[in-house]
Amino acid sequence: TTGLANVFRTQLLPTLAETPAEQSLFDSLADIVCGQLPRYVDVDLSRSLHILSGGYGTGKTSMAFKMAQQINAHEAGRAIVVNYARNQESSWTTSAILGARLGVDVLPASSASELAAIVLEKQSAHLLLIDVSSDSEEDLVGLREDFPKASFHLVAPSDACLSNLQRLARAYTWDSLMITRLDSPSFSWSVYQVLSETQIPLSLGSRDSSLEAPIVVVSVTQLRGLLETVLNSARSESALGRSTACLLYTSPS
Repeated sequence: TTGLANVFRTQLLPTLAETPAEQSLFDSLADIVCGQLPRYVDVDLSRSLHILSGGYGTGKTSMAFKMAQQINAHEAGRAIVVNYARNQESSWTTSAILGARLGVDVLPASSASELAAIVLEKQSAHLLLIDVSSDSEEDLVGLREDFPKASFHLVAPSDACLSNLQRLARAYTWDSLMITRLDSPSFSWSVYQVLSETQIPLSLGSRDSSLEAPIVVVSVTQLRGLLETVLNSARSESALGRSTACLLYTSPS
């Protein structure tokens, strides 16, 4: 009833089997899963270069602009978004529109050399949020080689696809995981499984799809709250199933 993937369930079963008879398996499952989640870390805003990467449609662009908006609310003009994409025709328009709408400076970069020139010119006076419109190994390896002092953040939605998230999470060392769509009605175990496996530190996230909505801190406590909502629903379904079975069993017919 919980929808756990086979691999993750197999990993959890040995510990779950030690649950005392008087304790709910749902409560024990929440304790075990959340006990394996990594710690929260602050995003170090004293560092001038932050690279946001992830699969397509994960919310990288909105996270970059939300972060810039909040930073600039405290220090006007400090944060700039850089749209890094090999094909600027398909991504620049959206970034330019968002930048104009939110009052955030945004610059395009279609190659590592263009990005390096922007960093050289701007990083002494600004905080640069690099929105990487690619999750290719070639691009990420190149960025890590060219900008070894940058902070690299993996962005994933709360209902992420397991295979793609695992691929990215395992391929590199990340400074943090940023989680988007925290208000999504669709629940996935993928983020919990990948965090348990890789121990990428938690940092920031977004709960509301509105660009005006603030980013939020993502902690183990918050992820436990999402998990308990799902487990309580599964608990109710399980109890209903037992009650129905009992009625059928005791029916005179």
